[in-house]
Amino acid sequence: MRYQIAGCSASAPGLALILAAALKAAAALILVSACEVFQPGGESLKQFEQSTPADPVAADMIKPRTPEAAAALKQIGAKLEADRMNAKSYTGSDQQIGQYYSHKAAELQFLKNQLESNQAISKHQLSEALDNKGVLEYGGTP
Repeated sequence: MRYQIAGCSASAPGLALILAAALKAAAALILVSACEVFQPGGESLKQFEQSTPADPVAADMIKPRTPEAAAALKQIGAKLEADRMNAKSYTGSDQQIGQYYSHKAAELQFLKNQLESNQAISKHQLSEALDNKGVLEYGGTP
């Protein structure tokens, strides 16, 4: 049985990979959102970030509506299209590689949605989502 998610077709194992990535990203978002609201002592993290611009957590985030976010959206858009095309092209010949690319496309779509919803994303998450070296495990080329 095949399922359609974010414009990509996936089998049950592929769907499990996509859902696992979405849950992982959602958990990270919840943590980031919680950190934005509360800070020990009652201060909001946004106030804290303004007073300490060298904060390593703030430095690891891409904030929406910035030139950095615009560049990230361009990268995401190009890679998202390529991963979706790869997923479709491998669906019949090598399902594991097709599912891998579907999973990567779902990660990229999630990050794109976050930026478009005016929410910050992690540079580390973006880097991992853009990296397709994991396809080597299935005999593909990045």
